Amino acid sequence: MINLTDKQNENLLSIVNNMNMELLKDKPDNDTLNDLWTQSFN
Repeated sequence: MINLTDKQNENLLSIVNNMNMELLKDKPDNDTLNDLWTQSFN
């Protein structure tokens, strides 16, 4: 997981959470979310 050490990370997490919610509305597929997280933070 992300270590929220500053406001920038907090804002980034908020944006990613919003993106994840939108993805869940369109296609409730955990694999898709996991792939997104992996690509974003590796």
